[in-house]
Amino acid sequence: MILHLLFDEKFSDYVIEQFQKPEMQSDFVLVSNTNQMRYFTRLDAVYIINPNKVDEMDQLLKNISNYNSVVFHGLFHPWQEWLLNHWPENVKIAWVCWGGEVYGQPDMRTKFLKPFSKLLYYLHSIRHHQKKDEYIFPKLLLNKPDYCLTSIEAEYEYVKKHINNNIKHLRYSYYSIDETLGGLKECRCSGNNIFIGNSATIENNHVETLLTLSRLKFGNRKVVIPLSYGTSWVRNMCLTIGYKLFGERLEPLLNFMPRDQYNAQMLDCCVMIQNHLREQAHGNIVTGLWLGMRVYLSERGIDYQRFKLIGCKVYSIEKDLKPNNADALLPMSEEDVNYNRQILINNYGKNYMSQVISKTFNVLNE
Repeated sequence: MILHLLFDEKFSDYVIEQFQKPEMQSDFVLVSNTNQMRYFTRLDAVYIINPNKVDEMDQLLKNISNYNSVVFHGLFHPWQEWLLNHWPENVKIAWVCWGGEVYGQPDMRTKFLKPFSKLLYYLHSIRHHQKKDEYIFPKLLLNKPDYCLTSIEAEYEYVKKHINNNIKHLRYSYYSIDETLGGLKECRCSGNNIFIGNSATIENNHVETLLTLSRLKFGNRKVVIPLSYGTSWVRNMCLTIGYKLFGERLEPLLNFMPRDQYNAQMLDCCVMIQNHLREQAHGNIVTGLWLGMRVYLSERGIDYQRFKLIGCKVYSIEKDLKPNNADALLPMSEEDVNYNRQILINNYGKNYMSQVISKTFNVLNE
């Protein structure tokens, strides 16, 4: 049997959909205060534990010994730190790496920031040096997991080199194209707006993106910028700079919205700019490519390397997003869209991902 430890995040529903099958022999525990939940919807499929109740957490720890392995979906919370500090030696640990646990470490974070974003991060750190605005998972405990689950080979190599040199790799992803797109699988973007970033996190390098975009002429087209989660100071910075540069053309997404509604925002855009250097926004990029958006990534980033490696047609922020490039903000051609779709089916199609998930389960169960 395998135990999945979940918390209130939008990926948790995907886990239930993938592993709630008799042959998967999986149990699900949601560690969360249900009064504050925002994303999770499958309460019928999980056993709920309040991380603030000592007796419930003690019982969870006792029950862990009944499983072959336990899957931590992301490592971001003090209750996960407590569990790993009291972990039974006979139970294997699988960690679905979300990236933030690694790239958000104090000694690593600035490596993924471009100059202006790095400067603002330092200024914020100096100003709030006595105020800790976010919990950072202890780097030492990232040596505990036996398996790193990620769909990106380069991310695993980074974890192995900088965090845990004994960890093994299993390919895994929360979504196939079919699950990610839902009812939009047969759709294609029809608007001409511009979609940038995926969250209010400094690693998006929003400042550089907004300044680059301000040098291009794009008329009355909207600049759509998701800011529904992340840190408040980055959100406020993006709003201040964005409104200064673009006025009413800036369209921030400040509240969490259902997947179909979020995807509909993408349909109104024909260009996507993701200026991060670490791995993130993977689902956004896959969706954007499928819908026919012209996707710009930084050549220095892990995602640019990944999508180039599998053969997708993506564009370089550094080389292609220039005022003298007449095609910079135009939609993709029908031929290029169909080409990208075939690549994505081969790497993220439902049948392929089912095979990946089955293989992952078998390894963990053994």
